[in-house]
Amino acid sequence: MNRYVFFAMLLAGVLMRTAMLMDYALVDGGDVDVYLADEGVVGLMALHIVEGRSLPVFFYGQEYLGALEAYCAAALFAVLGPGLETLRLVPYLFSLALLAAVYRFTYRAYSVAAARWATSIVAVAPMYFLQWNLKARGGFVEHVVLLFLVMIFFWRFYLEHDRRLVTAAALGVSAGVSLWVNQLALSYVLV
Repeated sequence: MNRYVFFAMLLAGVLMRTAMLMDYALVDGGDVDVYLADEGVVGLMALHIVEGRSLPVFFYGQEYLGALEAYCAAALFAVLGPGLETLRLVPYLFSLALLAAVYRFTYRAYSVAAARWATSIVAVAPMYFLQWNLKARGGFVEHVVLLFLVMIFFWRFYLEHDRRLVTAAALGVSAGVSLWVNQLALSYVLV
């Protein structure tokens, strides 16, 4: 893929995500109220963290789905103030990080051309994928980013024999945090 086409697709993906962040209807389209309620729970958790009322380990009412998204939202709430835009800024930023992680892993595992194609596909993904990854529902896009980090550090540690302590620690931390955020990561971490 030509690098200019790649950068154009990457820019289009970032602009699509930004437009969706600014327009509720583009993100909420077609969803049932339970998903919007999930966002309310994450926002409430973030407010409780900022106020010092709670330091949750998991999504309220569940013994799974770690509270990473709520802690990230709390940090942004402390700086920008609470609000839906601020809450959705967390998955938006992770969605952008996903583009970088996809590129990095695919480049490492395959080639520049494969990395450009894979990243372009994620950048201009179907609307359903973008909607799922731009809602603060407990860490879905964060989970995907963390899994890519696990794969990147695994590749470095085991396949490139980078046995430095920093690489081993990064692999351990990314695997541990990904398991905390969503236990579905267990299937990847076991492999």
